[in-house]
Amino acid sequence: MKPGGIQTFLIADIRGYTRFTQAEGDEAAGRLAAKFASLTREIIEAHGGRLLELRGDEALVVFDSPRTALRAAVDLQARLLDATEAEPEHPLGVGIGIDAGEAVAVEEGYRGGALNLAARLCSLAGPGEILASAEVTHLTQRMPGISYRSKGKQQLKGLAPGTEAVKIFAEAGDPALRFTALRRERERCSTGGRRRRRLVGSVMGAAVVVVALALFYMSIRAPVSGRGLEADSVGLIDLATGEVIARVKVGDRPGGVAVGAGSCGSPTAEAEA
Repeated sequence: MKPGGIQTFLIADIRGYTRFTQAEGDEAAGRLAAKFASLTREIIEAHGGRLLELRGDEALVVFDSPRTALRAAVDLQARLLDATEAEPEHPLGVGIGIDAGEAVAVEEGYRGGALNLAARLCSLAGPGEILASAEVTHLTQRMPGISYRSKGKQQLKGLAPGTEAVKIFAEAGDPALRFTALRRERERCSTGGRRRRRLVGSVMGAAVVVVALALFYMSIRAPVSGRGLEADSVGLIDLATGEVIARVKVGDRPGGVAVGAGSCGSPTAEAEA
């Protein structure tokens, strides 16, 4: 092993990927991961980063400059938001964590505290959010077009207490806020759809009962001016005019009318058949 020098590590991870897979299936999850990989690779290469690992819903990237890492992270979140708004069924809400420090180069990549902190900050970040360490923002200082906001001291697993996390976002707009709004819209649509389906089901059920009762009533009426039915027959009624527009003889008079499975009829006749 040999020292790797000062490096800036960026880790990105799709939020809710396991839940999405369970809800939508493996094929939909595969398409989501493929889109994430394509956009991540495109943005990272454009900023001169090195994509060390890309495992389904997670990417590990290294940069020589913390400033370049922040700009790449901001651009990536913007592209992921655009892709999500274009295809809401494939939500690319990604959390990103960034830290800089000296790492040790090993055969399969790097090892070091900076890598561990980037991973912890990534786990803490919400959809559309970028969290960097205070050390990163100390190195970068102020950057045109990019805002910093401290999230205070955080208790991160396996790390010293009181680690400060700094939120990074474009001055033009915070993708995390838009991702929250999109999630709420999806939840509202989902709830509204379930309510509409229940309402339609109730209305259709009531309509079937009304038609069944009308058929039963008409089947036992004496003919009246061509509008009624002969005994032991079933008719199709035009609900707008009340006219019988079709008649079918059923033999013996039914003892009752059963409704279900999208149809109605005589349970006695069905049993005898």
